[in-house]
Amino acid sequence: MMPGEPQGNQLPDLDVESLLAVLDEISEPRVREAALNLLEAVLGLHRVGFGRILDVVKSHPAGALILQRLREDPVVVSLLMSHDLLEPEDDLEARVRAALEKVRPYMHGHGGDVEIVEVRGGRVRVTLTGACHGCGFSENTLRLGIERILRTDVPEVAEILVTGTDGRPAGSNGSEPAVAADGWERVGTRESLPEGTLRVAPTRAGRVLLCAAYGRVYAFRDACPDAGGSLEAGSLVAFVLKCPCHGHAFDVRSGRGLSRRDLALEPLPSAWDGLDLRVAV
Repeated sequence: MMPGEPQGNQLPDLDVESLLAVLDEISEPRVREAALNLLEAVLGLHRVGFGRILDVVKSHPAGALILQRLREDPVVVSLLMSHDLLEPEDDLEARVRAALEKVRPYMHGHGGDVEIVEVRGGRVRVTLTGACHGCGFSENTLRLGIERILRTDVPEVAEILVTGTDGRPAGSNGSEPAVAADGWERVGTRESLPEGTLRVAPTRAGRVLLCAAYGRVYAFRDACPDAGGSLEAGSLVAFVLKCPCHGHAFDVRSGRGLSRRDLALEPLPSAWDGLDLRVAV
């Protein structure tokens, strides 16, 4: 057995972010650039290849059984989920948790989080925690983001209740709930945002960066966290976004910096409203 090779179901001992941090310490920028381009090319090829393999598996008469066996291997699951190719198992609470992951980075950016209180009989109840609760407009925007994403990703949910730590409906302050469209703007359509798209959309709260990767569209404030410049002229390959100003690399699935861990993009909640993409600004 070769050194570093996983035994049985043990996950490989590879920390991609740590390796990228080491790469960023190389003084020669052309070497760093070539290595990042190689990483992006390999990741893109792997995603397309694994996607086609899964298509073949799903079309096979025994496809459901094969997929279940694949889910039992943590190495395979980790690999496929890293490429966003493996959907959560058909469990309502698991699908709710997966949907909430889309707004969690934005909430963490505001010092808050969301916790599932109950998923039962088509009813979902969640609670805002941390700084998100009690922050007025931001809290209301987060509530709307949670509702939109749950209704989009888990359409069979009949009732959604988002509360603050005091048990009251979040964002309502004891009054009537906000209009569903408040705080959201249309920024694009499915047709205008094919895979690999990187573009900026204007909103009343500033420019929003849209990144179409891995079958989803991720939205961020259009500002480099290093110097505040626009990212519109950057490059997007697979899920890696490179800043045109300093060459910093970011994972668009979370906004986290890959070449520098102290840098991160500011994610914004987004949800599909039919064929339109709306972003909470």
